[in-house]
Amino acid sequence: MALLSDKRIGSFKRSAPLVNGATFYQNGLAGRKVVAKVVSLCQDAQGIDHVTFDIWVPRHGEQGISERRTLNASSFREQFRPDLQLAAQ
Repeated sequence: MALLSDKRIGSFKRSAPLVNGATFYQNGLAGRKVVAKVVSLCQDAQGIDHVTFDIWVPRHGEQGISERRTLNASSFREQFRPDLQLAAQ
């Protein structure tokens, strides 16, 4: 399957492939680590790769916010970085 395998998707794809179950993060406001876990990968009718993921944003005094989102693969890679600590577990 050639999905998400070409070079236009991101320069760090070799060390952190976009696969179901992969965990990524971004540094949010107030030093909070926003966690994204890949749920599925697909292509739309125009052949654009998309990532559906569950996102969890911690909040002080609450359990946090959790929701499902979809982004094109290029935008996902620009916004989120691989979580190497979680990947090693």
